[in-house]
Parts: sequence; structure tokens; C-alpha cells
Amino acid sequence: MKTIRAAAILVLAALVFAAADRSGFAQATGKLVAVLELNNKAGLTDDEADFLTNNVRNVASQVLPRDRFVIMTRENIEMLLPPGMDLKKCTESKCEIEVGRKLGAEYIVTGEILKIFGNPRIQLSVHHVPSGNFLGSRNTGAAPLSKQEPQLLKAADEVMRLILAHAGVAPAMPEGGSTAAPSAQTAASGSPAGATAAADPEFEKLVRAEQARIEAQKRADAENKAKLDADYAAVKAIHDNTSYSAEAKKAAYQRFVEKWSADATRRPEVQQWLQAGEVPAGMVRIPGGTFTMGCSPGDAECNPDEIPAHQVTVNGFSMDATPVTQAQYQSVIGSNPSHFSGCADCPVETVSWNDAQAYCAKAGKRLPTEAEWEFAARGGTTGSRYGDIDTVAWYGKNSGSKTHPVGQKQANAYGLYDMLGNVWEWCADWYDDKYYSSSTADNPKGPSSGASRVLRGGFWGGAPGGVRASYRGRDLPVHRLGGVGFRCARD
Repeated sequence: MKTIRAAAILVLAALVFAAADRSGFAQATGKLVAVLELNNKAGLTDDEADFLTNNVRNVASQVLPRDRFVIMTRENIEMLLPPGMDLKKCTESKCEIEVGRKLGAEYIVTGEILKIFGNPRIQLSVHHVPSGNFLGSRNTGAAPLSKQEPQLLKAADEVMRLILAHAGVAPAMPEGGSTAAPSAQTAASGSPAGATAAADPEFEKLVRAEQARIEAQKRADAENKAKLDADYAAVKAIHDNTSYSAEAKKAAYQRFVEKWSADATRRPEVQQWLQAGEVPAGMVRIPGGTFTMGCSPGDAECNPDEIPAHQVTVNGFSMDATPVTQAQYQSVIGSNPSHFSGCADCPVETVSWNDAQAYCAKAGKRLPTEAEWEFAARGGTTGSRYGDIDTVAWYGKNSGSKTHPVGQKQANAYGLYDMLGNVWEWCADWYDDKYYSSSTADNPKGPSSGASRVLRGGFWGGAPGGVRASYRGRDLPVHRLGGVGFRCARD
């Protein structure tokens, strides 16, 4: 793909140079400059917006020497962009720079047509694509369209000179031998560009100022990185030292995250430490990710409602390490409805979906979605279970027809116990046997309505076929059964 794109850019350059020859420009290798269509937010007609964009391109072609720069046409840009890419939605610097990279451009000029007090106002910006540096912007005043052209030409001229200053190149000189840089009016007049100017004191001053700014920015970036690295080394030492309390570590992580809120290199790692430290007792942090939801590969026991298997992404969340116990339920709700009562560490059961929802809400949590539940239950595995069934689950063949204290069977890779067997677990979603055919890919929350709620995991009296990571159960949200419990989640 990179080879094809590089070849396309070479072909583009050849076409542009050939066109330059026909119009009197010298043939040479130059840096690509992309001037994108102005983002029309003022309600102008397409022809009016195109006219303004073309003015900017005309200025670029006159001010930027053609032996050093190649101005991309609208057709060039459309040819090189990926199909379906909507530039109107690309309004942030990061996106604009990415467009420039896809085009193979050295510089990218973007702009917006805004409406201020009923009149259009135009803002132009320019970025150096390889470094991602913002070189500057220029605005016109709010004025009727008929009076915008002179202002736009001047703004475009100044933006092109920012490119020249960054590249250390003198502006193009009109024929006739004058060493003065062309004005915006000259640039728009259509006068052909000739030789490079021999000297321009004002321009040289601008170049020196730009070089000084770049050097100052480099020094500031280096100093900032040194401070960041020092702070990171200090906070990592605290993280790795077991003698610090959880509260001290949390405070250190919080200070780092707040101080370096704009950093994208070290901050995410420390943010993860902070989040891990904030996981409440009895819960584990599930990292989130993308997995195949539904019938596991090679599983011959799948039911029709487990098909089709499909890719789903869930965000990170926290989940109870075990089903909610009778003791926990008693402490929050004040009663114990369980059929197998008298076992404080056994899962609470004989609870409806409404009961489970109320408990989680009162505990500052929520029920997991069906997608979250399956992602967590799999623990990164792709089989029908995360281990041998007798090792990980209480079910019909080994339970003695009753519940058992939580946490006695083997946990999965996330540290979750009893995800299979012991008791069914309520999920937040409504049940629909055909939902997998229309499920969204990102954090699905199930159908918008239904009659039954989803149950997952199987129970103490279940057959092996019902004790699988993809098996889907359901029941009315008001029903209370001796094999149904739940566990909670939180963001």
C-alpha cells in the first residue's frame, strides 16, 4: 500500500510539473503543499466557497516559488485521499495533519468560513505535516462577500510567507527584476513567477524570527521532557516500593496525572495505576478490549441464539470478583431471600432482576451488560469454558444439588470466581434470540425493550451444555428462583 501511494505521489508530481511547463513555470522537484477546501460554515453557496478556496490556491501558486513547491489541485487531493473520507468532518489539527500525511504533503493549509453578525469571516491555518507543528493562522474581518476578496488575498499571502519562513526560502519574484516580495494583490493578479528574489530584508527578518522561534520551542520541549522524565522516575519508584501505603501511592499518582494532563507518553500508564488503586474491595478491574462474542470456535453445543459469533468491543470496567453473597446482600438490603439460607458465603439467590438492580444501585454499582459479562467470563480465552468444567464450576454433576460458598473453584485469568455454575447471574440487557444479527459492535447494551432479561453462567443444577461462556439464559425480571443470583459492575 505504501509503495502504491508513493507511486501515486510521483505520478501526481509529474502531472503537476507537466502542467507547470505549459503555463511557463520551470520544471523542478518541490515540496507538496495541499490547500484544502475551505470548510463552509457560513451557508455560502458551493460556487462562492469554491471561489474563495481558489483564491487561496492562486496566492499559493504565485507566492511559493515553483522550483521549490508544488501546489496540489483539488483533483490531486481527491485522487489521493482514501475513498469515503469526508474532509468536512476533519476540523481538528490532528485530523488535518493526518490528511496531509495521507497526501504526502509537506505543508497543509486549511480554513473555515464562519458567519459573524450575518457576514462571512475567514480563518486560514497552516501546519508542517512531518513534524505536526502549527505554523500560524490569519483571519479576515467579518465583511460582506463582495469585500472579502482583498482581505482574503492578504491573509493567504501572509500564510504562504509562514511556509516560506519555515522552509527558509525566499518568495517568488514577478518578472521584471524587482526584488520586492509580491503583494497579495500581485499574487492574485495572475502574474507568472520567475526567478527567486536575490534579497529581501523584511523576509530575511521573518526567516530569522521563525528560526529563533523553532529553536526556542525545541529548547522548551527538551526542558519539558526532562521534567516529565524526572517526575515519572519519581512516581514509578513510589509505585515499585512496597513500603508505601495505598493512600500515599494514590496521592502520588493523582499529582502526576493532574500535572501532566496533556501528556500522551507517560500519563496513560500512571492513569492505569491510579484506576487500579481505585478498584473497590471485592472487585477486579477488567481491562476492556475486542473479542468474539457468541458461539465459541469448535463448540458443537451452541444454540441458535448464540449465532452469529461477532466482534464486540467493550470499555474497561470493574466487576465483583464473586457473585454477591448472602452476607453482602443482608448487609445492604437488610434481608436474605435465599432458598439455601444459613450459608453467609454462599451466593444469594431467589432474587429477581429488579432485586439485583436495586442492590447494585444501592451499592453504587450496576448490573453488567451481557457483552461485559461474556468478555469478563472468557478471561481472554476463546473456548466454551475458561477451564475444565469440574475445576471451574459447580453444576449438576458435582454440586450435590445446592449452592456452595463462592471462590472455591478456580478463577479465570481476570481473577473472577464462579463465572460458570453455582448460580445464574442477571445481566442488564433485555433478551432477544435474534439480537446478535443486529448487535452494535461497540459496547452493546442489548435491545431497547423486551419481555425477559438475560441470565448467564449456568447454575448448580445445570447440565454441562448450559455451563458455557456463550450460553444465553433468560427469565422474566420479576421471577425469583433458587438457582438465580447476580454480581455487580461499575465503570
